[in-house]
Amino acid sequence: MNRPLLPFASMVLCAAVTLAACSPQSGTPEPTAEQQKAQADAATAARNLETYRQVLKLNNDEMVVTMGKDIVQRFPQSEAAKEVMQTLPAIEKRYKENSEKNRLASMWTYQVAPMAGGTQSTASIFSKRDDGEPVRLVLRRHTSWGQSAFLYGSKPGFVSPWQLHHHRQGRRQAGADQGVHPRRRRAGADDPR
Repeated sequence: MNRPLLPFASMVLCAAVTLAACSPQSGTPEPTAEQQKAQADAATAARNLETYRQVLKLNNDEMVVTMGKDIVQRFPQSEAAKEVMQTLPAIEKRYKENSEKNRLASMWTYQVAPMAGGTQSTASIFSKRDDGEPVRLVLRRHTSWGQSAFLYGSKPGFVSPWQLHHHRQGRRQAGADQGVHPRRRRAGADDPR
């Protein structure tokens, strides 16, 4: 009688051992929500750090700065943030300097052309006055004529602030020479009031 029960008993014993191995152990507590978030953040920071390292190898300062700032902002206490902060400040400084240099260079237009008696090189830039009128500054160098600078407005009769200042100074001086206060002098009036 014992013989038929032996295979059955061994199967039950194996099933019990298997179930015990698969069931959660009462000695190991499940991680809390905070611990799960910390583990997820650490994994995300590690992935982002790896991407940062790859972009760093490509010498793409704009992407490096963007990704580095993101890592430092989102994971400030992580090892990834500590590693990023070793390289980010210098790269960010270089990126800002190069961006400003490129911005300024793109504002200018350069031309070189043969001109009567030699070669002319020009550089020009547009600006807007307070009244919204566009003004163009042209710097010119000619092999025979030398260097020149011009201001061009969109309307005839453009007067630069420098010319206006000196014109006003000249009027004041002329009035002072004649014993007349410049504000009291009227066009065509000889008598001071």
